[in-house]
Formats: sequence, structure tokens, C-alpha cells
Amino acid sequence: MKKKIVIMLLIFISVFSFTGCDNKNKKSEEKQSDALRFKEEYESLNGQETKDEKKYRELDIPSNNPFVYASAKEIVKRIDNKESFIVYFGYESCPWSRSLINTLIEAAKDNSVEKIYYVNVKNIRDVLEVKKGKVVTKNRGLEAYYDLLDRLDNVLKKYELTVKKEHKDDDDDDDEDDEEIIDTKEKRIYTPNVISIVEGKPTKLVTGISKEFKDPYGKLSDEVLEDAYKEFDKVLKEVDSSGGACSMDRKSDC
Repeated sequence: MKKKIVIMLLIFISVFSFTGCDNKNKKSEEKQSDALRFKEEYESLNGQETKDEKKYRELDIPSNNPFVYASAKEIVKRIDNKESFIVYFGYESCPWSRSLINTLIEAAKDNSVEKIYYVNVKNIRDVLEVKKGKVVTKNRGLEAYYDLLDRLDNVLKKYELTVKKEHKDDDDDDDEDDEEIIDTKEKRIYTPNVISIVEGKPTKLVTGISKEFKDPYGKLSDEVLEDAYKEFDKVLKEVDSSGGACSMDRKSDC
């Protein structure tokens, strides 16, 4: 009888261990699959031109990059679950994102950050415009996008529209006051946006775009890349490499 019990226990332990290893291997394969998918997605535009006949920036994305694909709904759920993580909002054809993505990958590697959730926001956001002096919705975003706006409100920037002023005097050649900024009374997830979430609370948002960086299709100077690295480094340090929040007594080495 005792022998049977011992055998049953050994079988149980073996099955449990195998299942645990199998799940771990599966997660590892999924992460690797996402990394390759990200690489292929961003590199697919190499050698191609935009509608304005500008060349997309050539990219060589490491196959071991930290990006894991996630939907807006999944990010909302993780926030509501009080999780700590880094999330990157962008899309492959955004020239600003393409310019700085390798710098983000470099900063993640230096900070031992193995996972950054990636949300492609190209087709999930709303699009607003001004008609007859009023802000109207041209395209409505996904419901999960509005949920994200609500959860990330404290770090997001205003959704502002630049419109041309109507001049009564057609001979007015002064361009300084030719445009005005309209506040839509809404926030927006721009690209690139890299945000740290600590125990369900958004703590920092960076774009990596410095004042010196004005042409996303032009040459990237060392100064622009250094500024971007410093910004990414700051946000990545908000969350430690294991995905947990940096505590006050660990802040210096997280």
C-alpha cells in the first residue's frame, strides 16, 4: 500500500514538474514569436516610400527585442489588476517611432528590462477635426481606447488641433498669427509614448523626442539619440527588471 502511495506521489510530482516546464517553455516561445513579429513588422517598410514620397528610415531590429504584443483591452485589465509594467504605444509607419525604437531597445537591454508591452495604436484611436469652429469626431476610436484614456489620464498630453485662422483682410501676409491651437478637451495617446505603470498607477510618460529633433526623416544626431536614451532610461527605471515596482529604499539601484 505504501509502495503504491509513493509511486502515485512520484507520478504526480513528475506530471506537475513537466506541466510547469511546459508552460514556461510555451511562454518563452510566445515571447520569442512576438519579438520576431515586431522585427518583421518594422523592417517590412525598409526601402519603401511614404505617400509624400519620403523614404522610411531603414531599421535593423534585434531578434531578441523585449516587445510583447498586447491589445488596449489587455493593458486596461493589467492596470485594473494593479500590475507593474512598461508599455510602448506606437506603430511601424510612424516616422518618430521608427527613429527612436532602437534607442528604446538599447535602454531596455541596459536596464535588464525583458518585457515591454507593445500596443499598435494606428487604427484604434479617434480622429477629431474642426468644422465651422467646432470640434467634431471624424472617426470614433475603439471603446478600449477610451478606457485607456481614462486610466492614463494623469500622464497623457492634451489632444490639440492646429488650424488656420480666417483672415478678413486677404492682404495680411503675417504668418506668425496665421494658426491657432484648439483644445479638444480630450487627452491623446501620441506616438511614440512609453509609459511606466507601477501597481496600476501611471507614473511617467516619455516620447524620447527632444527639442533638437525636428525632422523624423532626417539624419539622427548623437545629441538627439543621447537625449532619447536619457528619457527612456528614466521611465524604464520606474519598474524593475522583474516587472515589479521600485520601492523607495531600492530606488537607486532599480
